[in-house]
Amino acid sequence: MAAKKNDDVKKTEAVVEAPATEVKEAVAEVKETVKRAVGRPAKKAAPAAKKAAATAKKAASATKKAAATAAKKTTAAAKKAAAKVPAKEKDQVVLEFAGKSISVDEIVAAVKKAYKADGNKGAIKKVQIYVKPEENEAYYVINDVAEGKKIDL
Repeated sequence: MAAKKNDDVKKTEAVVEAPATEVKEAVAEVKETVKRAVGRPAKKAAPAAKKAAATAKKAASATKKAAATAAKKTTAAAKKAAAKVPAKEKDQVVLEFAGKSISVDEIVAAVKKAYKADGNKGAIKKVQIYVKPEENEAYYVINDVAEGKKIDL
């Protein structure tokens, strides 16, 4: 998986480096044009400066297009890699005592439901549950506030 990501990164770098080379060449051409224009009279230098500006604009446009293309390819590769990662199966814990069985997920859901039924409207950030199977009850604390509450299992 990591090797594939490295390949995608190398391909993206190659796509970006080609326009970068074009930009370097365009800059060199502009510098050369400016050097030649410096020794000329003002009338002759103006067209050379316009040509240099046009070349610089073309190079900038090519760089923007290449960067956009590289970004699209990188995003597509990342989405494709993310799609290939299988979803992790959730672990399940079941409590059995005195002929009864209840999963931990069911206990957590019942606690949250009881908390909301008591008129609490705040977000549940932290849940602590203490199960006493011999009493068929679960005591809970929500967000370090709702202390001493219990539900029947």
